[in-house]
This record gives sequence, C-alpha cells and structure tokens, in this order.
Amino acid sequence: MARSLVARAGHPLLRVLASLLAVVGPLALVGCGSGGSIDDPTLPYSFSYPDGFQTGGKPTTPAREGGFENQTIVAKESGQDFVAIQTQRLRRQVNARLIPRVKREVEQAARRTGKVRGRSNVRVGGLDAVNLSMSLQANGVPVGARWIYAAKGRTLYWINCQWQAARRDVLGACDQVTRTFRAR
Repeated sequence: MARSLVARAGHPLLRVLASLLAVVGPLALVGCGSGGSIDDPTLPYSFSYPDGFQTGGKPTTPAREGGFENQTIVAKESGQDFVAIQTQRLRRQVNARLIPRVKREVEQAARRTGKVRGRSNVRVGGLDAVNLSMSLQANGVPVGARWIYAAKGRTLYWINCQWQAARRDVLGACDQVTRTFRAR
C-alpha cells in the first residue's frame, strides 16, 4: 500500500481543527485592525483581506499536533465567521504528476470530517488547487465551509473559509484571499 503524501496525523484531527477554529476565532481578535494584508516575510504565504474582517495581529505557529502550522485567521467581529490559512509539511516533494494524488487525499480527509457538497479544480496563486464546498458541525452548530487546498514543493496550503451567519461576507473575503494569495 502506498504511503500518503499528507501526514496521517492531520486527517483525524481535521474534524477537531474545524471545531476548534469555530471556538477560538473570537480569541484571535484581541487588539485588531480592519481590512488589510498579511505579508510577513517569515510566513510561507501572503494575502489581502477586506474591510470588516480583522486579525489578531501576529500569526500563530501552533503545536504541530495536527500537522498544521503558520495559522493566520481573519474574522468578522463575532469570530464565528472567518478565513484561516495554514500550512502542512508534506512527506515528499510535490511535482505536477503528484498534484492529482494530493487533491484526492485531501478530499478523502475532508469526507471523513464533514459532508463534501461540491468539488472543483481551481488555481490559487498560480498553483493547481482543489476547492471543496463543505457542511460541518462545530460544537453541534451547523457550519458552512469552503476549503481550498494547494501544494507547492513540500508544503500543503489550506485556505479554510467558514461561516455560521455571515455566508455572503465570508465568501466575499474568501474570494479576495484566494485572488491575492501568494505561496512563497
């Protein structure tokens, strides 16, 4: 059996991570500004986000329990409607031939986490990506989501757009983030 390119530790924790982001979103908003860009040279990505969304300042690099790192959250004031960007180190270098496999693996992981309502191939920051429309449960509350995954080198980029109430605002912010997203 072939080994997964995506670290196995991240798969079961995606469900926990999705729920956790819905809970910690409000905590990320302490001392916030509104609208702007994330362009920290120490991060493996940059992007801009619209007015009405806020960030808690310096992006975090949480423990690698789920395999994800470099978390940046931009959220509406309530913190329940947000866009989060994270990265995960892949087991090996990804080339054009391996992109379909990466897309298949992240979709399988997403199906274990929630209901995938739609799938499309997209381009994000010049990279081939997969866009998954999701339905999730976060602490018993229905949550809508758009998850976009792209890979470059040995890095998997995850753009997680989630909403409970502000669907239109989050989808607009998600569009701006994906349109301006650049992998480094």
